[in-house]
Amino acid sequence: EDGKRLSKRHGAVSVMQYAEDGFLPEALINYLVRLGWSHGDQELFTRQQMIDLFSLQGINRAASTFSPKKLQWLNEQYLKTTDSAEIAKLIVKQLQAQGVDTGEGPNPEAVVVALRERSKGINDMAVAAKWFYQPPEEYDEKARKKQFTAQTAEVLEGFKNRISALADWEQDPLKQAVSAHADALGLKMGQVGMPLRIALTGGTNSPDIGLTLQLIGRDSAIERLTKAVDFIQCQ
Repeated sequence: EDGKRLSKRHGAVSVMQYAEDGFLPEALINYLVRLGWSHGDQELFTRQQMIDLFSLQGINRAASTFSPKKLQWLNEQYLKTTDSAEIAKLIVKQLQAQGVDTGEGPNPEAVVVALRERSKGINDMAVAAKWFYQPPEEYDEKARKKQFTAQTAEVLEGFKNRISALADWEQDPLKQAVSAHADALGLKMGQVGMPLRIALTGGTNSPDIGLTLQLIGRDSAIERLTKAVDFIQCQ
């Protein structure tokens, strides 16, 4: 980006390093093709489009500039559009390498669909996917200090009781349960939803709270709420 020649000492890395960094091969191919060639203002190309549209006339005469930010943007676009089953295979591979049992928990494809809009690469998606299959080992320190209070313990305990016998364990009814619990306690949605996210995932960044609960599952959600309440009461 600073105009210097790409070299081993100046940003050049092995192609396989991009795989390790969470880039999809389709995104890297698209970027490299578009780096030295153009077809109008089009940025995203399927492999067949690259073949059909390629021409020598479209090759740039000037030296190209390698932009990591542009490559990152392309990768995010491919994460949103690549078949969820293909991405799920990559996520499962990473999680299993960490000893996470993906056989116990939600369908990995459903997890990919839930996370793809907020993920920048395979690696950070795998990090976010981990807590769908196992409870968080710890809570974000800043978030828990702000959200985990004596009142929070009562809120979470009450919500656990509310959802224990919920007949329809689906996204919309679960989200409605969160809203109803807030209304019953005279609280804002965020005063229930935020500590709930922390209890379930360990942090504050997760998909829709109803979808998060649905994918985690009833038994695991109740287990995590019990653990969070015990944690707060022991502080």
